[in-house]
Parts: sequence; C-alpha cells; structure tokens
Amino acid sequence: MKTCRKWTSALLTCSLSVGLVGHAVNANAAANEKGPVDAFLTLDASVKYQKIDNFGASDAWSMEPLGKHWTEENKNRVADLLFSRDKGIGLSAWRFNIGAGSTETDGAIITNPWRRAEAFKSSEAGGYDWSRQAGQQWFLKAAKERGVDTLIAFVNSPPVWMTKNGHAQPDATVGSTNLKEGYEDEFAAFLSDVLEHFEQNGLAFDYISPINEPTWDWNRAGQEGNRYNNDDIKRVILELHRQLKQRGIEAGISAPDGVEITALLDDEFYQRFANKERYTGGANSLGAGKYREYIKDLLGDPQLKEAVGNKIASHSYWSDYSRTGDDRLGLLRDLLAENLEKYGADAKYWMSEYCILGDYGPGRDLGIDPALHVARTIHFDLTRANAAAWQWWTAVSKEDYKDGLIYTDFTKEGDEQNILPSKILWTLGNYSKFIRPGADRIQLAGLDEEARSGLLGSAYKDEKEQTVTTVLVNDSTVDKRVKLSIQGLASKDAVYMLKPYITSADQDLAKGRNVPVQSDGTFETVIPARSVVTLYGDLVKAGKKPDAPEDVRIRPANKGLQIDFTLPKGAYEVEVTYGEKQGNRERTVKVTAEDVITLSNLRNGIEYYVTLRAGNKNGFGPPSKRAYGVPELLAPSGVSAEGTDGGFTVKYDAAVGVPSYRVRYGLQPGAYDRVLESGTASGLIRVEGLQNGTVLYGVVEAVDGTAVSPPSAAFQVTPDIPAPGKILAVAGDAKAHVEVTPVAGAAGYGYELLSGAQLAAAGQSGSSAWDLAELTNDMPVTVRVYSVGRGGNGTAFAETTVTPKAEELRFEDRFEAGGLSRYQQDVSEWKVEDGVLKHASGGDHQGEIGIRDLQIIDGTLTVIAKHATAGADWGITFRGPSYDKGYGFGFENGSLYLRKDGQALASSVPFTAKLGGLYLLEVRLQGKRIQALIDGEVAFDVTDTAYTSGRVGLHSWGDAEFGYVKAAREADPQLAKPEIYQVKAGDRQAALKYSEVDGADAYAIQYQAVTGGSSAPVEIPAKAGSTLVTGLTNDVAYSFWLVAKRGGEEVRSEPVTAVPAGNQGVLYYVDAGDGTPSQPEAGEQLGALQTLEEQAYGPDPVTGVHWGYEADDGLTWAHTSPVEAYPSIRQYDGNENGKGLAYRFELPNGTYGVKVGFFDPWAAGDRRMNLTLNGQTVLTDYVIGTKQEEKTFDVEVSGGELIVKVVKAGASKPMLSYIAVEQR
Repeated sequence: MKTCRKWTSALLTCSLSVGLVGHAVNANAAANEKGPVDAFLTLDASVKYQKIDNFGASDAWSMEPLGKHWTEENKNRVADLLFSRDKGIGLSAWRFNIGAGSTETDGAIITNPWRRAEAFKSSEAGGYDWSRQAGQQWFLKAAKERGVDTLIAFVNSPPVWMTKNGHAQPDATVGSTNLKEGYEDEFAAFLSDVLEHFEQNGLAFDYISPINEPTWDWNRAGQEGNRYNNDDIKRVILELHRQLKQRGIEAGISAPDGVEITALLDDEFYQRFANKERYTGGANSLGAGKYREYIKDLLGDPQLKEAVGNKIASHSYWSDYSRTGDDRLGLLRDLLAENLEKYGADAKYWMSEYCILGDYGPGRDLGIDPALHVARTIHFDLTRANAAAWQWWTAVSKEDYKDGLIYTDFTKEGDEQNILPSKILWTLGNYSKFIRPGADRIQLAGLDEEARSGLLGSAYKDEKEQTVTTVLVNDSTVDKRVKLSIQGLASKDAVYMLKPYITSADQDLAKGRNVPVQSDGTFETVIPARSVVTLYGDLVKAGKKPDAPEDVRIRPANKGLQIDFTLPKGAYEVEVTYGEKQGNRERTVKVTAEDVITLSNLRNGIEYYVTLRAGNKNGFGPPSKRAYGVPELLAPSGVSAEGTDGGFTVKYDAAVGVPSYRVRYGLQPGAYDRVLESGTASGLIRVEGLQNGTVLYGVVEAVDGTAVSPPSAAFQVTPDIPAPGKILAVAGDAKAHVEVTPVAGAAGYGYELLSGAQLAAAGQSGSSAWDLAELTNDMPVTVRVYSVGRGGNGTAFAETTVTPKAEELRFEDRFEAGGLSRYQQDVSEWKVEDGVLKHASGGDHQGEIGIRDLQIIDGTLTVIAKHATAGADWGITFRGPSYDKGYGFGFENGSLYLRKDGQALASSVPFTAKLGGLYLLEVRLQGKRIQALIDGEVAFDVTDTAYTSGRVGLHSWGDAEFGYVKAAREADPQLAKPEIYQVKAGDRQAALKYSEVDGADAYAIQYQAVTGGSSAPVEIPAKAGSTLVTGLTNDVAYSFWLVAKRGGEEVRSEPVTAVPAGNQGVLYYVDAGDGTPSQPEAGEQLGALQTLEEQAYGPDPVTGVHWGYEADDGLTWAHTSPVEAYPSIRQYDGNENGKGLAYRFELPNGTYGVKVGFFDPWAAGDRRMNLTLNGQTVLTDYVIGTKQEEKTFDVEVSGGELIVKVVKAGASKPMLSYIAVEQR
C-alpha cells in the first residue's frame, strides 16, 4: 500500500485498505478532511469553442541519429514514451522533416551534425534514394504503428540543388528567397513525389508544410532554412496545391508556419498590440518584399484560402510571457483570434511549433519549473488563441537547452544511449493523452480570466470517446481546493467519477485517487501546488447502474488479499463481499472505487472468496464472478543486492501487510550467520561495517512478529568502492602529473606503478591529483589507481600508461595555491578554489583568461578541463595577440572545434562530455603543423602556414573548470627550417611573410637577382614574421631566403621568387567588416600595399604600410558574419551628427581612383550620410535605401595619405561595404 508524503497528494494518490470488521480505512485520514474551497468551477458542455485536431511534436533532427544508431529496445522505449497512450503521452500528431541535403553540402556552415539533414534526391538529374533519412523513417513508422492520427511532412529549405547558392540556407546575395527563380514547379514536384512514395508504403501524410518561418532571413544559419516574401509564398503554395490536386494526393497544405504571432497580424491589429505602424522583424529589413501580414495575405486571397484549407499555422516563440504593456499570453492571442475571425468564423489556427527561447531557454532542466512555463503557454494558446492543434518543437534533444521533451547525452555512435524524460514531456501528456482528435473545447467558468498565472483551467468534451476532460494548471506555491460541476450534458448523459492524473515535482502523469461525484452533483478535490492535473471523466447513461467489474484477480498478502479488477465506467463505489470458503461468516463493505483494493486483518493459510459490485447514484450493478485467494506471508520478491563502500544494499519489493524484513548473510552459500532486521517495510536494507573485497551470500525474509516467511532467492554481493571512472596522466621530465575523477565517499586513492609486469612502486594520495617523481625518461610506466574508502582499499583499478621524457618546461600550474598573479583575466571572473581554476560567472557566460608573459611558437600545450556544468564549453587559445584572435581548440555544444580568428580550420567532430568528467586537451605545435588531441586521441591534424607566435589562454562558457595547465617544448631543440609562405611584389619592393622559428633569437633576409651570377646575396636584418625589402629594381626577378639564427647556429629556408613592378593597378581593396580578413573570397583581390582585407588603422603586418579604419570616439560596429563584399559592412556606432567612420591609406602623392560600395541590410530611410575624400564632401545627404550601389571618384593626394570618411547626417548611423583605391 502506498504511503503518502502530505495530505494534499494523498487525496489524489493513496489507495485503500479494508478491514475484516467491515469499514473502509483511508491510508491517510487527513485526506478526507475538507478545507475551504478556493475555486468553484462550472463546465458547460453546451458552450463549444474550437474542435481539437491534435497534439504533436517533430523529429527534427535528433530522430535521425537515434533511429540509425540506437538499439531496437531503446528506440522502442522512446517511441512508447512519445506515441503510446498506455506507456507514454499518446501524441496524436508527428512532424517529419523532409531534408534539403545539408549533410552533404553544409558541414562548414551547420557545424552541429545533428542539425543537418539528408535529402531523398541529391541532384536535379539524379534519382530518388529512399534509404535516406532512415532513422527518421523508423520513428515515422513507429508513430503510425502506435496509432498516431496525423502525420505531417515539413520542409525547412528546398533541396540544395534547387537553391540559388547551393546551400540549405540563404545568404545576403540571394534576394527575397533562396529558391531558384522559376523552380516552384520542381519544388512542388519533389514534395509530391515524396508524399506519393510514403503513401504507397502505407505512411500517407495528412499535411505538407512546404515553408518554415519565412520571416527570418536565415542567412548562413546553423540549420536548414529559407526565407520567402509573401509573393514567393503565394507562388510556392499555389503550385503545390495544383500538383497535389492533379495527382490526387489528399494531403492538405499547412502554412505559413510563421515564427511568431506578431508576424501574422494584419497591420491594424499589430498597431493595436504594439502601437507601431507595422511588424518590422526578420527579413522585413532587407528591402526584398513583404514578410508579414500572413493572415491577410493567405486567408484574404480566395485562391490561397482554399489552398491552405482556411487554416493558419504558426509558432508561439517570443509569445510566452505577459509584462506591463506587453501582454503576449492574453491580449496578443485575443487579437490573433479576432484577426482570424475577420476572415471567417470557421478560420482555424494551429500552433505548430514551440520550445522555450529567450533568456529562459539556455540550460537543460528536466524539472517542473519549465514544465509549468510550457503548461501556461499551452493553456493560453488553447483558450485565447483557440488553437486547434499544439505541437512541440524537437521530441528528443541532446542540447543544454529547454528544447526537448526527452533528453539524451548520446552524441555519436558508441555513446551511452540514455533516455531522460522531462517534466515537459509529462505536462504535454496531461493534454495529449486525454484530449483526442475531434474533442470540443467547452466552457469552463469560475477562474480569473485576467490571471496569467495561479490556477488556470480548460475543459473538453469528446463525443467519440465519450469523455469530459479538465486540465488544471496550478503554478502557485499553495494547494488549491476546487469544487467542480458539469452542466450542459444531454439528459441521457452523466459523469459520476473523475480520474486524476498528476504531473508535479515528484510525479510523472501519475494516476491519482478517483474523485467521486458528491450528493449535490459536484466533484471536489485538491490541485497540488506546482502541478498540472488532468481530471478525466467517462460519459455514461444517466439512471443506469454500472456493469459488473471484470478481470477480478486475487493476489495473496500477509494477513490480507489484494484485489485487482477492471472498474466499469460510471462507477464511483465498490461493494466488496468476502468470507472464508469453509466458513459461514460473510462480510460486505463499500469503498470508493479504485482499481486495486486491499483486504486486511485476514488469517494466513485460510482460503477466502471475494465478489465485487460496482455502484453509483443509481445503485449497485450485478456482482462479478467469485474469485478466491489465500493470505500468506510470502518470500520476498524482486531481491537484488549491490556492494557499497564497506557494506552492501539489498532491495526487495515491499509487500502489503508486512511490517518488517530481515537480511541474513554469511561467507558461504547457505551459511547465513549474520542477521540484520530493518524494522520497517521500506523495500531497502543497508548493511555497513564490512571489509571491501569480501564475497558474501545472503537471503531476505519477511517478518511479522514471530512469523518468518520462506527465504527469497539467494544473492551474492561484494562490498567495494569503485575505482575512479577516469585517470589522466601528463608526462613530464622524469615525472608525471596524475588526476582522476573523484569518487564519492573516497578518503583517498592508492596507486601502483608497473614497469612491464613488475611492480616498481606504490603509494597513496589524499587528493584526486598528485605528481609522480623519480621516473625514468623514455620508459613507459603503467599507473594503476584504486579508491580508498570506509571499508579499506577498493578492488577495482583504473589504469593508464605514461612515458616521461625530457622537456623544457615553460609554464605549469596545478592550482594548488589561490593566487592568479600569473594570469590576465580578460573576460568574466575567475578564481582558484578547491585545487582547480574556476570560471565563476554564475551563469551561461563567456570567460577568457590568459597566461602572462608567455608567448609560444612551437611545443605542447596541455590542459585538464572539467565539464563542471551541463552547459559548459572549454578550450585552449594559443598563437594569438589577444583572447579573441589566434587559434582555439576545445569543446562546444556537443562537438570539438579547431578555429583561427573564429573561423573553422576543419569540420567539427562530434563529442560527448559527461557532467563532472575530466578531459585531457593537448595541442602539439610544430611549425605549420597543428595537432589537437583529446584524451590522447587525435581530433585534428592540420597545417596552417599563416601563423605567428602568440599568447596562451583558457576559454570557458558556462563556468567550466581546469585542474592543470602546462606549456613545454622539446629539450635543446634544433632550429627548425623556416618557410617563406607569402611574397608580395610592389613598386621597387617586396613584402615577405614567413614562419617564426621556435628558439630563434634573430632573423635575416637574403636576396639576389635570379640572374645575378656568382655574387653573394645581400643580407638585411628582419623582424619576426614579416619584412618589407626595399630598393629593388622593377621588372627584375629576385630570389629571397629567410635565415633563422640562434647564437652561431643558422638555418636557411627554401628560396621564393618575386618580380617588383611599377604600375600595380589596385593598391588597396577593403572589404569593410569582413570577419575573415586574411581570406579573400571569390572575386576579391588584395591591393599591392596590403595583406589583409580589413584592419584597424596601423601598419600592415607584411608590407608595413599604414592603413585601416578609425572611428570618431572609437565607436564602430561591423556586420561580420557575411563574407561577400556588399553584405559585410562597417558603420560608425555613435549618435552624434557630424562624426563618422574613416579609412586612412598611406599613399605616395598623386592621382587615384576611389570606388566605394554601399549596402544597407535594413534599408533605413533616415540613414542619411555625407561622404568625404580628404575632407572634401563628394556625397551629401546620401541614403542607401534598398540598393547595392558603387560610387566612383578621382582624388588628388598631396599629403601622403588618403582619408575616405562617411559622416552621420541623419537619425541612423552611416555605413559602407567596401573601398577600392586604384593607381591612375
């Protein structure tokens, strides 16, 4: 029999016990004590609102790896949780993503492999491959097999071969949409082919959603996506509608899947909500057409209204809160409903996608708080927006975000396939499991309609299933007693009992205690604080007695019997008649109807008979068939034992009526000379005070006074403390640093060192990190570590092998002291505590810290990182001038990355980091070769010639921790051979860029004419990294060598050749705001005097010529994500007219041509600016508007410098896209 934690829960969840004396005994008498009623609720089934179509979720994109790589058992567990009404939440809709092919084309853009998708057709000329998206197809079939009513196919982007840029997301150059011009028919044909294929295979889709969130610009997004202006939408939908009808495909079109409610509204309704003229979010700023007013343009157009079935589908993102002057839960949804009704009372609304975004989105949380947030959103979508469907975003998530119903830590094949249901799953189940397709929402009165929290409720009547359902959300911190009456039913119908199902902090859609109708015809119960409760009632014939209970089964209990049976509909009371089979005494008792009844105070060993009758206000119905059972003190079942540190825990199934249990155990099977009695029936006994490693045998027995049950099945167990889950060893010079993941309860750790098979040394450490000394270089040693606990040494080992080697140690920190004097805290707060370096931002924030006075070229960087929070990212930064420039290697969002200046040097590698886990990061630098390893395995091995020496630092996001950091290089290394990797010839000069050589203390450049005969090369001193050689003769070919020097040692590079020339044409080309200034894009060419596309004013890193941007008051901002010339921009970021942004160029005196490119992504009409060249105004009050425009000028330079400046002259800030300076 269940025990109850507090009386409010007891009222809903406790079962019954019936004594022989003939009275019902509640498991917690306080549950029957009635307090004051907080809310009087009235359901009126005669007042109907919208008809419910479905509750659903989507497969994007996690179902693909799960379906491909998980075991059948685990896939079925997930499918049952999502689709089964018996084992899960019974979703009635499933959204299947038709991929665009980004798996093949967009690895560098969509860095998270879980967000890419395959395509059924990979090229225009190719055929279909229906084996694609196999993982998603598995779950599609599983949904159909489990009775999911509505299957919806949805598309984020057309296939990549239909897009203008060949990618599954647009960029700034494609215009209003990425779908190729005139490809509406091919797109519709592709979708029709997919629908037809699945229909022929028994998986007919009920709806197709060809467009997703068309409002967003989706430029180079981290997922598949595409924008469409309203004219684009019309062409796509009408052509798809035409082809579906032509082929006889009955799937409806669901559109437009808008990103937020505000984008749907007619301008007049938007003005009433936002007090602004029109919605301007997303792509509306591109000047590429209209991306708003979807209700008006879809339902106000007769052709489109027919094509979309008089239905609008949209998402509830950024619409899940209410603030003063911004009531999105209430007012916004009221306006949405009013706006829809303007185009017909039968206009339908679907909420087709939602998860928690905004400030509350980051951070995985399986608990009740986000579930209540979601429950509020569902409630207002159903009751104020009159949504006929409500569909969650991604069914399964691996992310540290509130975007999943179920979570997993699985990232790649071979990872643990854990399944973590969230409270959001069960909260959605409070609706989806009980409110089925075809149900009508009916009136529920008695709650504050203006409340945005507290106690919220909605009600539904289902003619097909013959049920009345109420869902109540109590997000307050106090219990709420409600009294509920049901009106408006047909005279032949009645509801006599409500079955509660509760989701709360400690219950997952748990069946509560039935709520019978009272004498006044009402129902009364308590809705626990911080819970969602569904009250589910069967409609039965009024005036009819219940049928007989069926499937009556008797289970023996100690001095009692447990009766399982199927309760007939309409019953709220059960009459139990029982007696001894051989006796003449019979007892009859009446109890509140539950599915299980327990009879107590019986005699063990005596056979009893039982019959049941179900009753309601009309009386009791016919009796069940007689069933028989014998009370008995049974041997415990479900016995399992697990060793613990210095003891063991034995678990068993606690049976009804058993007051106590005992465990008997000993050193030999059957010889149980030690006994421990629990004194309770908790289902668990803990035994302590034993020696780890001792093998024990035992049994469990039930105890009632002097009576003892037969023994359970025997168990075997060994007290032990586990070994550390992971051991990391970092080699040093005749030493090694060792760290292990801490083991809970461990007092310390013991270790053994093995050379071959021989034990070389042993010891113990009181902490989880220590150093090993006096090792022999170049000789491998195996390190075995065990835990030491209350029961002594553990028997299990963790081991690894380490090979000490000679090295030059440049930096090392074990974080044993609390100071950070050797570090520069660049971003956020850091501290040393508990032997680790902690990023201490207190949330989901960036952290950067650098090592002072350490510049590195070659060598090995070693870091031990701890995945201290679920959302933590961590890594090493190196070879850069600052924390945000240079290289970085680490973990981020389920993947390993290697970047330079923020750009990927290689595709990311999926990686699973476990909470609390330790990870060994190594970066091995050898000239242009960069190897990055994690836990000794190579993740990246790349070459990059354009490197320099630079700082070393640590990166964190979300409060990672670090246990160790070291920088070292080979002992007494020889100078490496230098390499010249860039030579840029100019007018009587050549700029050389080359590698820095670790250990070199000086550099020189040697050069001579290729046809210079036997004369010795000229040698000039050079700086590290780059040098400008002047005084050369134009049109003569020269050979250049780089010489690295250390003391008397010199190493010379291979030669490179260049020919200086007089007229260089383009001298500077600036792609303003370019985020990859060292990588010119297709069609771009650097000028003769520069080696970067963009830089702040200063000397060029190779040519030494001064150029770059300079903003008044230092205020500038750049749009860096685009890489093309027009879309990347830099602007003056101040608000003062008369000030602006300048680009300065060092030039010889003379005449030059200047080209300036302009583009305004936001097409601001008040972005007026002046353009000046060396102080002379050449454009006045210039407005870019919607154009991509180039202006050309000639200018005379007399002071050795050209200054191009945009000056603010209006409300918005001045900007430019590119500048080219050409020699005349």
